[in-house]
Amino acid sequence: MIPHLSKPRLIVLIALAAVILISLVLRVLPWFQMDFETLRLLGDPDVWYNYRQIEIMVSDFPRYAWFDPMTAYPVGKHLDWGPLFPLIASVLCLAAGAGSRVAIISVSSWLPVLFGILMIPVVFLIVRLIAGWKAGIIAAFFIAVVSGEYFYRTMAGVVDHHAAEIFFSTVFCLCYIYTIRRASEQETDFRNPASVLPLLIPAGLAGIALAAGLAVMPTVLIFALIAALYTLFQCIRNTFQGKRNDYLVILNGIIAACAIAGLAIIGPRSPVYSLTTYSPALIHACILLLCGTILLWVYSLAAREKPWVFIGLIIGTIAAAIVASLVIDTSFFSSGVNVFSTFFGQSYGEFPIEELKPWSLWGMWGSFNIGIIIAAIGFVLLAYRFWKKGCPAHLFVLVWGAVVVLATIQHSRFEYYSAVPIVISAAFFLGYAFIFDEPGTAAKPGSAASSDHKGKKERKKRKDMPGAKSRGGILPNLEGTGTSFVLACVVIFCGASLLSDYSVATTAGNALIPQQWTGVLEWIEDETPDPGVPYLGPYPSEGWEYPPESYGVLSWWDYGHWITFVSGRIPVTNPFQDNVRSASAYFFAATEPAANRLADRLGARYIITDWKMVESKFPAMVVWYNSSLADTYYLQEFLVPAGGEGGNPTRVTLYKAPYYQTMVSRLHNFDGSMTGPDTVVYLEYDTPRTRSGIPAVTRYEVLDPVSARGMLARFEADPPDGKGALITNTGPDASADTVSALRHYRLVYEQAEEDGAGYNLSQSVKVFEYVQGAELEGEGVIEVTLETNLGRTIIYRQESVDGTFILPYATRDNPYPVKTAGPYRLVDTGRTVEVTDQAVREGSAVGRE
Repeated sequence: MIPHLSKPRLIVLIALAAVILISLVLRVLPWFQMDFETLRLLGDPDVWYNYRQIEIMVSDFPRYAWFDPMTAYPVGKHLDWGPLFPLIASVLCLAAGAGSRVAIISVSSWLPVLFGILMIPVVFLIVRLIAGWKAGIIAAFFIAVVSGEYFYRTMAGVVDHHAAEIFFSTVFCLCYIYTIRRASEQETDFRNPASVLPLLIPAGLAGIALAAGLAVMPTVLIFALIAALYTLFQCIRNTFQGKRNDYLVILNGIIAACAIAGLAIIGPRSPVYSLTTYSPALIHACILLLCGTILLWVYSLAAREKPWVFIGLIIGTIAAAIVASLVIDTSFFSSGVNVFSTFFGQSYGEFPIEELKPWSLWGMWGSFNIGIIIAAIGFVLLAYRFWKKGCPAHLFVLVWGAVVVLATIQHSRFEYYSAVPIVISAAFFLGYAFIFDEPGTAAKPGSAASSDHKGKKERKKRKDMPGAKSRGGILPNLEGTGTSFVLACVVIFCGASLLSDYSVATTAGNALIPQQWTGVLEWIEDETPDPGVPYLGPYPSEGWEYPPESYGVLSWWDYGHWITFVSGRIPVTNPFQDNVRSASAYFFAATEPAANRLADRLGARYIITDWKMVESKFPAMVVWYNSSLADTYYLQEFLVPAGGEGGNPTRVTLYKAPYYQTMVSRLHNFDGSMTGPDTVVYLEYDTPRTRSGIPAVTRYEVLDPVSARGMLARFEADPPDGKGALITNTGPDASADTVSALRHYRLVYEQAEEDGAGYNLSQSVKVFEYVQGAELEGEGVIEVTLETNLGRTIIYRQESVDGTFILPYATRDNPYPVKTAGPYRLVDTGRTVEVTDQAVREGSAVGRE
């Protein structure tokens, strides 16, 4: 029988459909800002590697590259991502007939949107189970428009596995909640098989959802932890109330069996035993969930009517398990500690990755606006309702929310997980708020569902009541204090979220990969030697050896996946953070020989730099290299009086001498040429009283280097108390001292963004080749004029070392678009020297008569 659909409910459903449509439109807006033909796609690094995985699977369905030699040179990478997300995307591509790279990118860019839309009915069903259909519709509204990480991860073009993680983990929670609610309606007893049967299907669906989530990413294991914690707390409560825990054994047993089966199909793929990789540790964790549940069930039976004995048995077992794991085999315990740190530890100070930043209050408000306040009240109300009524579903939502919110507080990237329980708890509270209506205008949460079953006589009786018509109209139910409050909260939350979503979606074009990067990488693909590794594989997971002609491309880790996907070359480091310590050591090497040793060990032939590496990314790069140098060694902030002495001080970042001696600065700022400043900044300052204080400049003079060094020497001879002095400079390309030339690196290509009037050379990407360099005997300074592919003129200058020049540029047979305008010239004698490309590559001697 079709339930009665009243006009108010019809209006609500129509409004819900409209919001879903708006949500869909917002999510697809970025799709129209991308240019698939020219690879002008969202710059998010992980998106590019997902495109690569999908491309491989479409080319040889359903093969998944568990080992990839096209990244992390010179050893390759064993992947820790699961195969399900690219499998789903590949199925969509094959079904749509997408076989080319452009078509694959275009079709798979819709996948996060599909997951975002599918989340709406899933969240509706969860809230309907715990708070009724009215709260469910509110939750559907909220999840459709909630902003922040959740919206971004379900937006077109963000082809990353996070959207699939959110979906499958939420489906798991839906099925889990349904099962425990069903079990709470009738006690489950192993001695009565009929009481077990209703739980089998929803428990199986929960297990399949968890297995699917784990096939997307091992991170979804956190939901097994949520189930384990819920089981512990529920068993304790059941034992105190004299209730059986049989249903938890059935539920967790089926879930563990499904997850183990799914992991067995995937198989152990990682050489590292860890809960964050596809290793036997994941299966062991699922077995632990099952065994732990059985043990709790046994303890509850043994300690029936003795709940404190049950608590003692739990504490004793946990202590014994920890001791045993430390004595017998520490690998699983260590893996558990590591995964706990991954979710609940704080590592941003050591690993300055944006998504590892702790969650700030501003971040909470920016993503959820008033929803974060409503959700907080909702969590309190859930706890109160559980305390009073003991509903298992309420306890599960509390544990779910507490775990993922705690993880998000430590690492803001988990905001996409916490968005769901925040929306659920906010909707729960607003559903409960209907009780504040005037008598007779609204009902408590959950009662709305029962009203659907009232008979015709009851409805007719209400219709015939005096005053019914006067209170009717188009929205007869939207009356009362509670309903008004709910509507106000919904309008404010959805309005603020929609504005935020629209802003993010319509400005996605600003987050595309810079055109100078695609230009550089496409040039590398066309004009540099093939490394001898097939781009699409296949690759054996064991015993892989690179061919002799292979080489690595060294840049900062953010750009590794771009290098792989666009240029088909092998980056040394990547967003997986492989080799990042070695890469940072290279870019911060203070001498060229030290950098060369690292380049040799890493197998790097080409080095790519960009403007961000010497500016905005530089502070984070310092932390990867040596966090103790992050504060003031290379850069320092000073309070400089504006407009001369007596002006209001402004914060100015000044570059210190060690900054200019780093390899990244010598390459990108000075093109590897010897350089010296015409003027420098001499300043004196008051030292701050605290470590976090900012020095206040008391003297600021622009001088020639000789005069500045003289003033510094006089200051250091008798320094006043509480004051300091140094020689610095104001820009990254204006050194504070003489910087020697790089003798083994040549600029081979550069690209900059066209701004209509030419090239914006301040935002350039440069490619250097690491070469042996031709050897020339001589003294003094040698120079050669270079003309780059952008028409820029460079004077490369080098001073001899021990009577020898090492010349990196060829004046003859140069295969690159950065050309010399003539031969080398010794400044002191005027002698000219020609150098062949073969001599540069082989390190041959030149200029001998």
